[in-house]
Amino acid sequence: MENQQMQNTTETNVTQTNTPQKKKLQLLGFLPVVICIIGLLYVFGTSTGILGGSKAEEAAEKYVNRSVYSSLGVVPTNFKSETIYRDGNKRLIEVKYGLDSNDWDGTYCVYTNGEYVVNCTGMLGAGFDCESNLAEIQALFGL
Repeated sequence: MENQQMQNTTETNVTQTNTPQKKKLQLLGFLPVVICIIGLLYVFGTSTGILGGSKAEEAAEKYVNRSVYSSLGVVPTNFKSETIYRDGNKRLIEVKYGLDSNDWDGTYCVYTNGEYVVNCTGMLGAGFDCESNLAEIQALFGL
C-alpha cells in the first residue's frame, strides 16, 4: 500500500513538471506561424498601399515636383499627399506642396493607376479642397 502511494506521488510530480515544458514547446511551435502571418499582412499592405508609403502617392509627389519645377523654376521643399478616391488600383491623390514656408503654396490632384501617373490637374490654389470637388474631378478624369 505504501509502495502504491509513493508511485502515485511520483507520477503526479512527473506530470506537473512536464506541463510547463509542453506549454513552452507549444508556444515555440506557434511563434513561427504568427510571424509568417504578420509578414504576409505587411507585404500585402505595403504592396496595395493600405499601409503608409504608397507607391502611387510617391509617384504623384514626384510628378508634382516636376510640374512645379517646370512651371515656377523652384523645387518644392515639402509635400502632403492624401488619397481621396480609390477604385481598385485607380486613385485620385490630392498633393499639396510647399516651397520655402510652412504653409502650402499650391495643390494638384493626380490620377494614378497602380504606381503610374495617368493624368493630373493644373496647378490649383493652396486652399483648394479636392475632396469637396470630387465629383468634378472624377468627371474631369472620366472616373
